[in-house]
Amino acid sequence: QRYYLIRSSNGYYGARLGRFSVGNVEYYGREDSGYVVRGGWTSPSGEYLWADNEGVLGHVIMGSSQNTVDQMVGYYNAQLKAYPSDALGKGGAPDIRSFCTIIYEEAAAEGVRAEIVFTQAMLETGWLQFGGDVKVGQFNFAGIGATGGGVPGNSFPDVRTGIRAQVQHLKAYASTDPLNNPCVDPRFHYVKRGCAPTMEQL
Repeated sequence: QRYYLIRSSNGYYGARLGRFSVGNVEYYGREDSGYVVRGGWTSPSGEYLWADNEGVLGHVIMGSSQNTVDQMVGYYNAQLKAYPSDALGKGGAPDIRSFCTIIYEEAAAEGVRAEIVFTQAMLETGWLQFGGDVKVGQFNFAGIGATGGGVPGNSFPDVRTGIRAQVQHLKAYASTDPLNNPCVDPRFHYVKRGCAPTMEQL
């Protein structure tokens, strides 16, 4: 087992407990043993943690959202990007608040953290500006089925269905639990279930 030690004011060394950082890397010392978390573990506060074999914590995909709709909206607006209201409005999300609300609701339905869904969508679409092989009217915010070289990937009938497919695709990678909503992700069954519980493993 592995420990990170800290010296107390009286000169004795002990294991560091709880969440802590060494440089830019986060670890978690288990309160029950002092061991640094490796693999999956649930803290006394109920937070699910996952770390690699070195004890480096990853950003778990499954779990309660740690950001609100207001925070996601604020983060988007801070990028000073024009929201494609005409195109996404046809799919049921006329403004960024509607879009983020759908993310929050769909993520909660499957136990996926909304901020992971939001971040992936912003990365894949260039802050909803698109411009790659996937077009805005496809309502495909995770590039599902897009393999490069002009292949546009899958299309969905509206924003909610596209977000639901994205959430389900993340859940396919991060969990072995069954879906709570009917499956709309056309590539769900191609994923080895539970093979990537953290964002870093995707």
